[in-house]
Amino acid sequence: MPSAPSDSSYDLSKARAIATRLRVVAAPVEEPPPPKPTPAYVRFARERLKFGSPPEPTAGVLFERHADLTEDLSWSSEMMGSGGWKAMLDWVVSALDADGAFIVDSRGLVVAASGLLGADVVEETGARLIIAFEQGDLALRSHGKALSVTVELESGWLVGMRVPVRDDDAGFIVGIAGPLPLTHEARRKIAAEFTKKALGV
Repeated sequence: MPSAPSDSSYDLSKARAIATRLRVVAAPVEEPPPPKPTPAYVRFARERLKFGSPPEPTAGVLFERHADLTEDLSWSSEMMGSGGWKAMLDWVVSALDADGAFIVDSRGLVVAASGLLGADVVEETGARLIIAFEQGDLALRSHGKALSVTVELESGWLVGMRVPVRDDDAGFIVGIAGPLPLTHEARRKIAAEFTKKALGV
């Protein structure tokens, strides 16, 4: 049934009175506290996480941004010959708490490997790093060759470093898989030690 302007539902003063009674006084809105700054990366112990196991307490979790070498390389007689490459990679894995490290030459042949990475993973990853360096060399050619490649993965980092031996030589690539990217200083030290080994200094 249509209503006319004379009906009480058109009485604006009554409508205002009803609206005033129904209005709920809103509590003052508190601004939420600003979020606490979260670190960029979380470093877990080297042991692998076990799926299905109860979560460990986080008191021992270290917050870091980049990995640096925790120990210097001690040159010894075991560094001589082809076995020295493996000893150097053992140092890299230990000093960075890395999952694994490997060396490939410019043709993709694996020179040595250390750590938890399987042989097939090392071969494939080494080949892909070579391609990444080739592509890096083509980008911004006016800035020179690519010296390192860092890839952030869902659960870790892959760092590749080009280690020159001589100016006319392609050198080789050291690949490191670990929980964090490396500092510039760590990359520089590792490259210097591997160059020293390659030159037999």
